Amino acid sequence: MARRKLYSIVLALSLAGYAWVIYNYMSTLQGGITVCPFRIMTGIPCPSCGTTEAIIHITKGEILKAIATNPLVIVASIMLLVFPLWVSIDLIQKRNSFLSIYIKIEKTLKIRAIAVIAILIILTIWALNIYRYFKL
Repeated sequence: MARRKLYSIVLALSLAGYAWVIYNYMSTLQGGITVCPFRIMTGIPCPSCGTTEAIIHITKGEILKAIATNPLVIVASIMLLVFPLWVSIDLIQKRNSFLSIYIKIEKTLKIRAIAVIAILIILTIWALNIYRYFKL
């Protein structure tokens, strides 16, 4: 992926993510709203369902509760906090460090053993989401 396109996508998604978290943090709706297309169509939560709630827990200092809500909050938090800052620094300093790491991670995920482990982690989180959803 071209540097300009990647950096634009990261910054746009980060802004959208911040807006979504702020909206949900300030929302007075009980239980919030569901925007997950998979959950709306199937009635079953996807692997990332609950991540917004988990990020809200983090903003309140409830780290363990956040991880219990959805372990993907760790990845999402890093992405929301580190990626836009990193991309901005790259743009200011006219560097490509984020792009370089992105390419390395992309190549690493193409290694079959790594891909299988990543898929198993996502499937495990998904199974936990489904279990919690139907347990309630």
